[in-house]
Amino acid sequence: MSIINRKDEKLIRNFCKKVKNNLKESKHIQNEVEEELFENIKAKALSFVNENVTPSMAVKLALDEYESPKSVLEELSEEYKVKKTINNKFLSFSILLFFVSAVILSGFYYWNIYLLQKDFDRATMDVDILAVKQMGNESALPYLVTENPTIEAIWTTISNEKNKDRSTYVFPENLNLGVNMFERTDNIFYETVFHGYVSDIGNKNFQIEMNVAQVHLKSTIFFIGALILLLSLSFFIYWVKDNIKYKYSNKNVQTA
Repeated sequence: MSIINRKDEKLIRNFCKKVKNNLKESKHIQNEVEEELFENIKAKALSFVNENVTPSMAVKLALDEYESPKSVLEELSEEYKVKKTINNKFLSFSILLFFVSAVILSGFYYWNIYLLQKDFDRATMDVDILAVKQMGNESALPYLVTENPTIEAIWTTISNEKNKDRSTYVFPENLNLGVNMFERTDNIFYETVFHGYVSDIGNKNFQIEMNVAQVHLKSTIFFIGALILLLSLSFFIYWVKDNIKYKYSNKNVQTA
């Protein structure tokens, strides 16, 4: 069996280098493609040699089957386009940023719109229960602060108009200071807000007055989440443009 000489191998190598140099992939992938293509063409040429074709003609026939570097590039681009679409770092980074922004924005709305109102409603319900127990000469203080994460402090006054009694409770109990003396929290992320509540629970002889200090998330958190979302969209748009460019790049490949 004749073997392919160096001159014929060089023809195969030149063909493979044209493919490699115009393949829009990383250096590592380009080298892998070149070597694999070289071995495939050489194996094809050897199969022709085994059919009693001269080595030079066998190499020519093998190269003819691959048509041209441009044809090989088009096939490779279709294959690597799928890999690029799945593995592109900009897409991965875009998805990561999207989930981060979704968590921040969801947390912002959950805390400020749902949880603040839920804790306030629960506090007013507990205070009404406290007033009912007070009417029955029972003394009970509900654990409003520890069980409601948004609440920092509560000031409650229950007035008995009939007996002119007036009871004031502060939660936590160790505060012992008025609403105006309470140290507000105020930084770039959250602040203390106050909500008032007045009720007579259906009994004209009783009146409940309450002030609730709650932790409110500032709009800074919303803007951070929105900015990350914008970055996510920017990376996604870049990824789309990059893949469109990648898809049609072979139209401009030179195969001199």
